[in-house]
Amino acid sequence: MIATYLSRMLPVIKLLWMSFFFAGCVDHLALNKYPHSYQKSQQEEPKIVIKPDNLPLKRIVELPEEQIETPPAMSEDATEAAPQRLPTRAEIIAALSRPIFFDLDVYQLSVEQQEQLTKLATFLKEPKNVNLKIRIEGHCDDRGTREYNFALGARRASSVMQMLESAGIKETRMQSISYGKERPAYLGGSETSRAQNRRADLLIRPDFQSALTGPSS
Repeated sequence: MIATYLSRMLPVIKLLWMSFFFAGCVDHLALNKYPHSYQKSQQEEPKIVIKPDNLPLKRIVELPEEQIETPPAMSEDATEAAPQRLPTRAEIIAALSRPIFFDLDVYQLSVEQQEQLTKLATFLKEPKNVNLKIRIEGHCDDRGTREYNFALGARRASSVMQMLESAGIKETRMQSISYGKERPAYLGGSETSRAQNRRADLLIRPDFQSALTGPSS
């Protein structure tokens, strides 16, 4: 029985052996006869990389100096004619109502301070500002007694009030008060702090009652 089985399988074994033999011969011929083409077919196609050196250069054209156009320079008249921004109403009020500072034990106004208050009075007398009122607060530094500084602060506020009244502002539009040394702007005993505390603050606010009853000067 075994001999019969081997006799049947022998032709199959011979057929498989011959197929492997011929396949090996084909690969051998391809490698020896066409080695380059065979290896090329077994590899992936190379990727093409473009380097910057291989790119075309941009052509630069230089014009002669006489052909180069330069923008015309602006004249001084054109620069001066440029429109300037006008200050806003709030900026004008802030500039005219800046604090009035005094020297030690002084309540008189300087020439510059009188000019500032004159401009403030002119502003307050404009038709659009007739409903504005001003509150004047007198302050002192930490030196002296409490009673003395209250009196000095009142004299400082009164000097400002009298200057505005002489410039045409009615007393009914003004109010003055003295805080003495009770409300310092800066704490400390240095001369810089004390100089900032010897002042008269000008607070401008709307007068809604005047807006109902009519304008006043």
